[in-house]
Amino acid sequence: MIVKLLTRSPKFRYLLSCLILFISVQAFATTCGEINGLEFANEQNSVKLTDGGTYELGDLPDNFYLRLQVEGYSQSARYIVENLDTGKKYRITENYEPYTFPAGNRPWSLGVGRYKVTVSLHKYNFAFGSKCDLATYTFSLTDCKADAGSLMADSESVNLINGKVTISATVKDAPYIPSGYTNAYVLTKGEGLVIQALGGTPSFEVMEAGNYTIHSIVFNAETLDTGIVVPGQTTGFDVYGLIIAGGGSICASLDVAGAPFMVTECAADAGSLMADSESVTLINGKATISA
Repeated sequence: MIVKLLTRSPKFRYLLSCLILFISVQAFATTCGEINGLEFANEQNSVKLTDGGTYELGDLPDNFYLRLQVEGYSQSARYIVENLDTGKKYRITENYEPYTFPAGNRPWSLGVGRYKVTVSLHKYNFAFGSKCDLATYTFSLTDCKADAGSLMADSESVNLINGKVTISATVKDAPYIPSGYTNAYVLTKGEGLVIQALGGTPSFEVMEAGNYTIHSIVFNAETLDTGIVVPGQTTGFDVYGLIIAGGGSICASLDVAGAPFMVTECAADAGSLMADSESVTLINGKATISA
């Protein structure tokens, strides 16, 4: 009877309402946090992940994982990581900061490929309650071991002879050519590295004076189509921009510095002579001839 009377008491109902209101206010008083970015990280180093970026494994921190950058209050994050090449998806919920994939700061184990990461930030553990924020990133991981090596000029300064001369280079640092890849050579001209020719050996015939460079390149013909090169128009910088080292997505290697040459045209002219006398006679065993 006492309980029944209390629950019917206006004063008790008022106190109960105040308590419920207090709990509700406490539950919603903390502002929900937001996602500020995603990064490849380990305990010492990190590399910011840019949406749509391509990353070489050798350029990322050792034993890296994905780490979510957040600001404000939250208690969990849910990751959905999809391999866009295979369609396979991986899901985890991480209840401890820093929110990482894989969970618990374990190293990335999904290998190379193209990935899509959808990550949601939540106010409570196990992704319960309010969804504070949501972000999606795509990126590619590669393990490109191609290395063009380096070259040195056989002779840095040469002259045109009868309007032409052959310039050649010798391997200084040997290239590394993965299976399925090809080592070729590119001749460029001027500071703009305008491509003049492609060849299978570091030797080219030129017929104009100027500054030239022979570059080594290692590439896979299935991913880097040399048909895009238009001699006299396409530059070495254009090609470099297509490969991973230059900010592109193709696994290849170009020795940008290459072996430089200065080709000059000799302006010296011996002119010609005419004999003062085409026929002379020895006198006392000797004679002077002049022209």
